[in-house]
Amino acid sequence: MRVLLKATFVAFLLPCLANPVIAQPTPEFERLFNAANALTIQLNMTQAQWEAIANELPPAAPDNPNNFCYFALDPSVSRYSWHHANVTIAQQGLGGSSRIYADVGIKKRSFCGSRDQTKPSLNINIDKFNNANENPALAQLGVTNLLLGNSKQDHELFRQCAGYHVFRAMGMASPACTLVGVSRRAGTAAPVFLGVYVLVEAVKKDFFSRRDGLTNVRNGSLYEMEAFDDFDTNTLNSQLQVEWSATQNGDFAFAVNTLAARNPSALSTSIDVPSFTTLWATEIFLKHWDGYTKNRNNSYLFDDPPDNPITHTRFRFVPHGLDQIVNNPGTLPTIWKNSIPAQIAINDNLLRYHLLHTLSTMGSRVTAANVAGRINELTPLANSVWTQPDPILGSNSQVNAKAQAVRNDMQQAIVDLRTAFGTGHINPMTAISGKLIGAHH
Repeated sequence: MRVLLKATFVAFLLPCLANPVIAQPTPEFERLFNAANALTIQLNMTQAQWEAIANELPPAAPDNPNNFCYFALDPSVSRYSWHHANVTIAQQGLGGSSRIYADVGIKKRSFCGSRDQTKPSLNINIDKFNNANENPALAQLGVTNLLLGNSKQDHELFRQCAGYHVFRAMGMASPACTLVGVSRRAGTAAPVFLGVYVLVEAVKKDFFSRRDGLTNVRNGSLYEMEAFDDFDTNTLNSQLQVEWSATQNGDFAFAVNTLAARNPSALSTSIDVPSFTTLWATEIFLKHWDGYTKNRNNSYLFDDPPDNPITHTRFRFVPHGLDQIVNNPGTLPTIWKNSIPAQIAINDNLLRYHLLHTLSTMGSRVTAANVAGRINELTPLANSVWTQPDPILGSNSQVNAKAQAVRNDMQQAIVDLRTAFGTGHINPMTAISGKLIGAHH
């Protein structure tokens, strides 16, 4: 007989900090990602210089020179090269500012499905080649690194910012997101509109310093997870992309070796289980098939191990790359379980219950987050910075229709979630009690 189990309180305990640091984003950073702030970026370069960036190809697969969707590239090899340019960055709407930065680093980013040679995604590193740019950039923008997505796989433009908003509403460290207009100008010629781009906060050390309780991560580790990366020896030995690691990757090696036991105890010793459950549930809700729990892709993995030698790790995730979410309305969400943590958790009664409990209650949390309101804020901004036809998205006359499409899809995603998992009451096969806790708790 099935036993109806009332929803239990889940203890998401934070690490105990003797002197917790309350992180505060700078006013400049908050202005940068405020939808009332219209940001435009002008690349001061010739057509030939622009084409050198746009036409660059990533390394192809060794066995197929036409396959540029090659994920097994040696992490020490860059997919694209850096280029030099002067850049003018202007803001209007919240005080207004305009500044020319000399000798800025620019390179193409993204590959596989989002790669484009007309409107490439861009990484603009303002102080890459010129240290004198750092303080002016921080004074104007609050950051020195700008990641611009071309929205090639999100023809409705608003999905990415909406998705990051949902992750934040679920309590996860999630990048800030807004829209910008980008143009190119050669000398005194008229500017050429390159498109409206999605600006996503870069996951660097300053990302963590802006978030409460995460200020010690700069003394820990950050890894980028691309397609098929996981807590396995193949990733550890040949594909691990290290942003930084104070442990010389020792924490990741510890987690790989521990999770080889494939049991709940190994899971709680290696990763922050509540954080992973939230990531898992949110990817399921967003139908994020190209995320970590389905495709082991599009996420960062961070840790701040408390001891040396390492006896515990507490890996958590930052989603990054949400351009293909909630784009199949009416399709019921799927419980992705391709990643090693998901494989372990789905076979444990308690962990599986907490996933289902999160899924059955998160519809109310997403509703309260008012995703439609965030899209409403971004709509006039899109109209402001999208001044001419976009090479991928076309005419800006479609802004309102695109915004409404994403509002509708997000609302339908809540309906689909509740259809699949209910609204807060589930019937587990066995009576289960207990608290879901993370490592060190």
